[in-house]
Amino acid sequence: MGIIKFARKLTSAVSSNSPRGRGKGRKKISANDAANRVITLKARISTHEGRKRSLEEENENLTQEIIAKRRTDENGAISALKRKKINQIEVDKISNILTTL
Repeated sequence: MGIIKFARKLTSAVSSNSPRGRGKGRKKISANDAANRVITLKARISTHEGRKRSLEEENENLTQEIIAKRRTDENGAISALKRKKINQIEVDKISNILTTL
């Protein structure tokens, strides 16, 4: 962003009448828009919950794989541990997303 664009943004923000310099505020949401947003949020929540369940099942399978490979195939067990760790990080991210939604 060039200095001229930055200066224009500053002058437009300062010159508006609202105390925050952002205009008149949010638009009101109609009943149809609100209903659509609720439906969209429910769909997103169910998608994230399904993904979380899937990753948790995969982590359980990886745990069994680690136990089976720990004595015979050390490199395979290490790679399974790495995949499990990555999956666990993903599960934590999804949990945070669900908390936010």
